[in-house]
Amino acid sequence: RVPSQLTVDNNFAKLLGLFLAEGSYRHDVAKRPTGVVFSFGSHEEQLAAFTATTLALFSKSESKVLFRPARHLREVYTNNVVFAQFIKNLCGHGAGGKFFPTPTLRWSKIHLKNLLDGLVAGDGRINPKTGQINLKLKSRDLVWGARLVAATLGYAGKVSTVQQKNREILHYHFSFSPTAGYKRVLENDDY
Repeated sequence: RVPSQLTVDNNFAKLLGLFLAEGSYRHDVAKRPTGVVFSFGSHEEQLAAFTATTLALFSKSESKVLFRPARHLREVYTNNVVFAQFIKNLCGHGAGGKFFPTPTLRWSKIHLKNLLDGLVAGDGRINPKTGQINLKLKSRDLVWGARLVAATLGYAGKVSTVQQKNREILHYHFSFSPTAGYKRVLENDDY
């Protein structure tokens, strides 16, 4: 049973960011979502453990971790129809159809940071020399939502599009640096 209200905390914010990066759904024969699935690389044991614990807490259902060494995957899933439908309505579905949930834009900065940290943990690459974070996403709405959240946190960033050679697939890249010495953004919340 899913509660009628969910209290947003840092763990839920990070879980939602991880879902935006790594999440999908299980479906019944009528293509309705019946569960939530997170697909991590086989080496991402800590993310899988965090996700399993937090997912069980918020979905009020047992979470399972399935290790698939042949596919280099570690999947975390829960079967809860109500929770799956809630997440689908909140975040969209499919790699190209996800979006930042509108209610998150009113969250506190610490929750927004955890949301963005979850997205980066799932789909980000951090340049070890500069600290610059690069996200490669299929969803236009998701990448622009990430840029809006980053700007809210005072991180300047750039979005660009990349068309893969000999393919019709378009990807969006978002690059930003939380530690940049020079930022052309206003950091006065009272402005």
